[in-house]
Formats: sequence, structure tokens, C-alpha cells
Amino acid sequence: MNPNDVPKKLVDQATVGSNPALFMILFATGNENHGFAITPEGAKAFYENLGAHIKEYEATVRSIDTTGLAPQILSPIQKK
Repeated sequence: MNPNDVPKKLVDQATVGSNPALFMILFATGNENHGFAITPEGAKAFYENLGAHIKEYEATVRSIDTTGLAPQILSPIQKK
């Protein structure tokens, strides 16, 4: 799969919830929501991969400032 061939959407917000079997990730793009379920092992691999890319980005492009972001909004799954 070539990542350049995949349609892209800007994610406005991401919310994560979990249960003993799965992690659920909800991406909001404008008025659309896209939900995904991933195993704990897949979630950890994604987390580690994303972390490595963020470190590389900050080392080569710029530091990412997250101060002033709105507090995390809990999903209904997380409120249980």
C-alpha cells in the first residue's frame, strides 16, 4: 500500500476508550465521525510507532507545543 494513494482527512479531535478486549478510537473530521477498534497489542504498537515519529519530527522540524489545549473530553465508554 502506498500512503500517498490513501485519501486524507484532517482530524479535528480524537477520543480513545477501552475495555478488557479492545481499544476504541473515534476520530472526528468536521461533521463526520470514524470509529476504529484495535487490540491492546495493536494499540501499543501504534502508540510506539506514533511516538517514534513524533520524536523524529521534533528533532528535524520543530518542537510541538501542547500547552493551552482543551482538557480531554471523556467518551461515553470512558465515563463508565
